[in-house]
Amino acid sequence: LGGQLFTEYIFKGAPKPYLYPVLAGDGTELMRHFPMKTDVEGEIRDHPHHRSLWFTHGAVNGVDFWLEADLKKQGQIVNQSVESSVLDGVGEIHSRNRWVGPDGTVHLTDDTVIRVRGLADGSRMLDYEVTLHAPADKPVVFGDTKEGAMAIRVPLWMTPPHSYTVDRQRTKHEGLGTIVNAEGIRNDATWGKRSAWVDYYAPKDGKTYGVAMFDHPKNPRFPTWWHVRSYALFA
Repeated sequence: LGGQLFTEYIFKGAPKPYLYPVLAGDGTELMRHFPMKTDVEGEIRDHPHHRSLWFTHGAVNGVDFWLEADLKKQGQIVNQSVESSVLDGVGEIHSRNRWVGPDGTVHLTDDTVIRVRGLADGSRMLDYEVTLHAPADKPVVFGDTKEGAMAIRVPLWMTPPHSYTVDRQRTKHEGLGTIVNAEGIRNDATWGKRSAWVDYYAPKDGKTYGVAMFDHPKNPRFPTWWHVRSYALFA
């Protein structure tokens, strides 16, 4: 956007497609590098399935497409094709994928359209549209789980104050970030709440950076529930 990298769509080499990196207009990184990079100083290397920015679900016909711990038991989202275009300043990626269980069963397919554009104030917008298709011969059942669906793992500096465990040692992180939803609820209290949008932001080097995620009003069960955590998961 404007000659500067915003993001890349990675559709090979992992159990699901994802966007990495995710950069502000000035190049500031708005995502965690792990597990794509394992040598970034100061990062917490938990939840290796938190791949930058992604879409998946933890219970599709009983198959877990969220975790990556054991691919003999878990599903993979396998890319079939990718096309890209630019029209009137809007970049578009059109991806087709198969959701394949560990036994080779295709539980569903998707058409994913990702549109990116820059705004006049220097911010960047990403529209992530997923259309899910059941096979012709059977329904698809999405289980009731917190593990899904649209998600980003933000960097540690963006988080509110929280505690985490490294090598079995409990550590407190005094972050300067804030989580807030459309109702004005903040930080840990936003978890599990329904809201039209959530904003995750923090100051860095004299500027405020943030990621805001909006549930489209035409989505089923709008407004959605949020699986947003002070340790940097935003889903």
